Amino acid sequence: MNPKIVSAFLICFIFGVGIASLYLISENIVWLSLLGGMFLAMGLLAVKKVWGTVFACMIVGACLGVWYVNQSFGLNEYE
Repeated sequence: MNPKIVSAFLICFIFGVGIASLYLISENIVWLSLLGGMFLAMGLLAVKKVWGTVFACMIVGACLGVWYVNQSFGLNEYE
């Protein structure tokens, strides 16, 4: 696997964690952005294979980062 693709994924994962830590993002928005990003990545794959792959990894990384923070910060049991 290309190191640039892995680094793009990890940078976007960290970006997703940072954004989700600052803002409350619903799970529906995460799934919709993942779906829309994948459709855009498929279009890019038709034109340039490398850019489509990088963009898909970036979208998946950011969405997984947001999802990870949403799962780790559950409902407060004391409220």
